Amino acid sequence: TLLVVGASASLWDTLLQPWLVRVGRRAERVALRVETHDQEQLLHRLDDGRLDLVFAYEPPILPRHVGTRLARVALRLASSTPGLAPGQAVGEGYVLVDWGSSFFAEHARLYPDLQPPRLAFSQGRMALDWVLSAGGCVYLPEPMLAGPLQEGRLHLVEGALPIQREIFGSYRGDHRHAELLGKLVRRVKF
Repeated sequence: TLLVVGASASLWDTLLQPWLVRVGRRAERVALRVETHDQEQLLHRLDDGRLDLVFAYEPPILPRHVGTRLARVALRLASSTPGLAPGQAVGEGYVLVDWGSSFFAEHARLYPDLQPPRLAFSQGRMALDWVLSAGGCVYLPEPMLAGPLQEGRLHLVEGALPIQREIFGSYRGDHRHAELLGKLVRRVKF
């Protein structure tokens, strides 16, 4: 059985790689094709049948989609410069990542006077690479920050509230392999 699985690149980088290894080793009769897309494309491709299973920061959008909340991930504000206050961190040098609509709503609530950043990325990994090479500040998932924080290359911004994101595994309930897809989603462990 060939299944096409999609997720944002940041989910593969930080959370789904162990799941992929487990499925690859244990599900002998399942072949996987793995794709990365932005949040909007993931849900549209799920709906039109180009993806069989999706891992995303947004819940499923249509009633025929079966969605399982898998985890909550804290996005933390980190900086290449230690000792910044939250207001300083989201000023010059702040890099915005598109973590989906619920992130933007919470971000706007926390920083209502924020001017549009000069640089924005669709993927967290690209933003991390930028900040590590050019400096700046960015909201990233805690697992993605672990290495750079431990190495002293990034620093958490004291007083900056984390922005919580939920991760969902979704598939179409009318999919011919819906039972198998449900089992694969239940194998995800964070």
